[in-house]
Amino acid sequence: MPQLDPASFAPQLVWLFISFIALYFLLGRFALPKIGGIIKARQDRLDDDLSQAETYRQEAEQAMADYEAALAEARGKAAEIIQEVRDATAAELAKQEAELEGKLSAQAAEAEARIQASREAALTGIQETAEAVVAEIVQMTIGQDVKDDAVKKAVSEEMNNRR
Repeated sequence: MPQLDPASFAPQLVWLFISFIALYFLLGRFALPKIGGIIKARQDRLDDDLSQAETYRQEAEQAMADYEAALAEARGKAAEIIQEVRDATAAELAKQEAELEGKLSAQAAEAEARIQASREAALTGIQETAEAVVAEIVQMTIGQDVKDDAVKKAVSEEMNNRR
């Protein structure tokens, strides 16, 4: 192989050096600027993407803050509405309770009046029956008729003492 012949090493080294210098200048003039431009464009695109991502992140944080503020405001309004409904319901309940209490009081008073009237009627009936029985017993016992006024007075006194 001619590349391994030691007599041809010097010319091979010269052509290697000339080829290396030519390749270096060709790469430096044409390929490296294109690669550098591509790398710069890529870096610019990355920087733009990063700045756009930062902008989106800030917008998202702002939207989240706005959302949380709106949510807090909505919760506050909901709490106010709930409290208003509770107050209105409590007022309506108190009103209905007062009306019902008034109706029940009136019914209780009416029932008590009817009971008292029935009691008075019963007592009057009992008193009349007692007067008749007492008059009959006295007439049978002593054999004489007793005055109605005396019987009524005696029965009335005894019933008043027992009440």
